[in-house]
Amino acid sequence: MNDGMMYNDEVLGISSILSENRRTRPNQFLGASLCPFCLENASEIEIVRNAIVTEEGDKIQIVNNKYPACSEEGIVYGIHDVIIETQDHHKKPEHFTKVHWKVLLQVIRDRWITLSKMPRIHFVQVFKNEGERAGASIGHPHSQIIALEEVPCTIEEHYKKMEAYFRQTDKCRICKEIEDKDLSVLEQDGWQLCVPEGASVPYETWIIPKKHISNIGQMDEADLEALAYITEQAIKMNRQMLGEISYNMCFMNGRYEQDEHYHFFIKILPRTGQFAGFELATGCTINVVNPKTQKDIMKKYLLDLKGGL
Repeated sequence: MNDGMMYNDEVLGISSILSENRRTRPNQFLGASLCPFCLENASEIEIVRNAIVTEEGDKIQIVNNKYPACSEEGIVYGIHDVIIETQDHHKKPEHFTKVHWKVLLQVIRDRWITLSKMPRIHFVQVFKNEGERAGASIGHPHSQIIALEEVPCTIEEHYKKMEAYFRQTDKCRICKEIEDKDLSVLEQDGWQLCVPEGASVPYETWIIPKKHISNIGQMDEADLEALAYITEQAIKMNRQMLGEISYNMCFMNGRYEQDEHYHFFIKILPRTGQFAGFELATGCTINVVNPKTQKDIMKKYLLDLKGGL
């Protein structure tokens, strides 16, 4: 059980979850030797919600998080899942094939829909912390899903601003990013990998569908196929360009069956540095790489990557 609490202060713009049990989770980067996601340690897993064997013979599982930020019995009502992305501890995301990415994205989509349909769930966040500096405590490739009854006020404000922009301009703010071809890195079957105009960190990229869909639940098989390819290329490009660097992936969704003004996208945020006092005080980051310079660098690495295929 999670006996924490959720704190929302709209005036100060603060959302936080108190979850003291998270302090006890094992951290391989701090010396924990056992990996709870490896097959030989399957007894460490309490609940397997779904398990899929890919056509390549790998296994993807959705399991409950033993150290959740929320729970169905606790004060902070919600569900906290872990997606074990592969049965191989040493198979990093840059080694995933397009076939593997498609199955993984399909698993994420289906679980997002299931959670979003639950009567008490009003917000579902999918995210990936890859590497210690990105917040991971286990080296085995995995993602997480946190589904909450109470929506963080920071997200509510994000939704309100996206809706206000849409109503004022009759255009979607994310569609505007797609229209800026100067910052496009790769396009594939209705999807675009681009550098956001206001990139918050060096080498940040967004993956955006060109058609206006609000959430991952609206994707069909063709969407997943194209998204799998562009995600595979983006992750391999970052590995080749930045080395074995930590990064976060954030799936930005509108709410289920509403939010026609919202446009789904994925943020990939390499952790090349740390947030310091100015960033923490203001919420304004300092980016040392010009987005247009970044775009040119990335296109070069993509060409090199394709040449090596």
